[in-house]
Amino acid sequence: MFWGELSVSKAKFDAVGVVDSTLRTVGFWNIGDAPDSKFSTSSHDFKEGVVWYIRGGIIVGALLWNMQGKGIKKARELIGSKFAVQSTQTLGEQVPLPPSDFRLVLDEEGVASEE
Repeated sequence: MFWGELSVSKAKFDAVGVVDSTLRTVGFWNIGDAPDSKFSTSSHDFKEGVVWYIRGGIIVGALLWNMQGKGIKKARELIGSKFAVQSTQTLGEQVPLPPSDFRLVLDEEGVASEE
C-alpha cells in the first residue's frame, strides 16, 4: 500500500495491490460538471474516484482518489479474494462513491510499455 497528497490540487490518494499502467483499468469518478460532446479527461474536475487495476479479468490493484480512507479495506478484500470482474456495473458497486450529480466511468486497456 502507498498513499500520497498533491498539495497544489489538494488531492489525496491511497493505493493497494498492483498499480501498473500496462494493466486494464476501470475508473469510477465523480466529476464537477456534466460531460459534453467533446469530452476530454483534462477538462474536468475529478473530485472522488476509484480506479481498479485488472489482469486476466481479476482485480489486482486499486487507487482511491479523495476517498479519505473509505474503501481501502474493501479493495484489499477484493484483491485477496481474487475477485473476478463480471461486469462494469458490479465492479462499480464494490466501493460506493459519495453522491454526485455527475458520474463518469472510464474503461481503458493497459498501455504497452516500450522496451
